[in-house]
Amino acid sequence: MVAFLKEMGPSAIDAELQSLAPEGGGSIELMGDFLIFINEMLKTNKNFELIQAYLGLFLKVSLQLDLLFICSSYVNVHGLRLFDSVLIVAIQTSPNSI
Repeated sequence: MVAFLKEMGPSAIDAELQSLAPEGGGSIELMGDFLIFINEMLKTNKNFELIQAYLGLFLKVSLQLDLLFICSSYVNVHGLRLFDSVLIVAIQTSPNSI
């Protein structure tokens, strides 16, 4: 999957991440699975800049769709505490969360 994403341009990656959300034909579970994928990539200690870019774009898309809190709950249920603080900060700073 990493090789597939590396070959895509920025707009294609943005479209793929938006398609993970229910509004794009995906689901909350798919969004959570993407965060699990990010977590697994972090464990490899490779491609850190790439992971950071994907996570940043994912957070941006999630905030735009007001889905970050829901996705945070899904990830927390699956025990990925690594993202809890990132998601909570993003929710608190989002102008859409008021």
